[in-house]
Amino acid sequence: MVIKRKFGITVDGQPGLFPSVIEHGDEIALISGLSLPMAILRYANDGERFLLLGECYLHGVMEGEMWADSHSVKLEFV
Repeated sequence: MVIKRKFGITVDGQPGLFPSVIEHGDEIALISGLSLPMAILRYANDGERFLLLGECYLHGVMEGEMWADSHSVKLEFV
């Protein structure tokens, strides 16, 4: 059973399960030291503060596949 999650696709076309509060334009972040991608919302116009929305299941990202290419990966929720 999946509670408080919704299915979605990133701008790059990657399917996943996201927190139910995620909206178009929110970001998916790979945060060093965490095992799961996190949904985040830019909290202020200065671009330096974020609100953590929750963990995600993102197909193709769960085993660190995206860390090989870059340490700064930004995915956007559609």
